[in-house]
Amino acid sequence: MAAEALEKSALESKDKDQLMAIAEALGVKTTARASKATLVEKILEKTGANDAPAPKARAPKAEKASAESGDDRSANDKPKNDKPQAD
Repeated sequence: MAAEALEKSALESKDKDQLMAIAEALGVKTTARASKATLVEKILEKTGANDAPAPKARAPKAEKASAESGDDRSANDKPKNDKPQAD
């Protein structure tokens, strides 16, 4: 069975009888009363299509962290040492 035939959008466009046939061919246990959504999910689980890695969380930007601390300078504008700047 072609990979594109097992994509969620392609499966959702099929009728229930077609989904039942695909599930049966894959060895997925279903009932006649299973909904199309259930069949799609079971097919995707069986083929591993739902196992795609989740997107990695992005680290907050330095600018956002400084804005939260009340400092309106960007991280690049801050002095490199701990000594206060003379005005």
